[in-house]
Amino acid sequence: MNALSVLFLSIPLAALVTINTLIASFHQDRYLEDLPQIFEVSSGQTGGTRDLVLTSLGMRALASDLAFLDVLVYYGSRPNEADAHEWEHASGWGSDTRMYVDLYALGRRIVGLDPFFRSAILYAANSLAFNEGRNAQAISLLKEAMVKDGGYWPYALNLSAIAYKDTGEFARLIEPIEEMRSYPECPDMLKNILGNIYIKTGRFAEALGVFSEIAASGKDEEYRKLAQEKVGYLRGLRRERPH
Repeated sequence: MNALSVLFLSIPLAALVTINTLIASFHQDRYLEDLPQIFEVSSGQTGGTRDLVLTSLGMRALASDLAFLDVLVYYGSRPNEADAHEWEHASGWGSDTRMYVDLYALGRRIVGLDPFFRSAILYAANSLAFNEGRNAQAISLLKEAMVKDGGYWPYALNLSAIAYKDTGEFARLIEPIEEMRSYPECPDMLKNILGNIYIKTGRFAEALGVFSEIAASGKDEEYRKLAQEKVGYLRGLRRERPH
């Protein structure tokens, strides 16, 4: 490659770095951590080096998006050491899998990269609390996010829901989760939990409403399919009940 070609290729790269650095400089109020704090939570995790490269280029939002993708891939796959039959029957409300040992660290990595990535943080925290049974880690993750984003009150609602779950007060879980349901960041997983609580407490009409909502507009294909099954089940119950 001759010198002219190198110069030609370096211009777009230099422009990209400059633009992203300028973008990052306008959002310093959103990203108050310095680089060592970010990479303390990324150290040893999948994509830790990628975090360093992208963040130093000013592409921190892209780094956090990819970190969340890592969470989705990790949590959506069976751990290598897990028995296939056990794994297939372990997920869902009321089942503490405790199989995903890196989930908390991967969630903290998102908080370190972008403490305002609310939907990703809620997803990780609720996975820890309601599917993994690791309430202390879920609470720790939410409190860490609240240090930077304390005005986002669904985090406090989430903490209340986890507390009620811990005491077995399922009926009291309904109010905070129902409040969170109205937020666009509310993950389908949490809505699914709400629907199951309604079933547990005999409130079948409300359960049908929740599952119908997920089936019609859920972002997660797996939860949409699950919701469609629950809708069919609940409509069947309605037909069987005497009028």
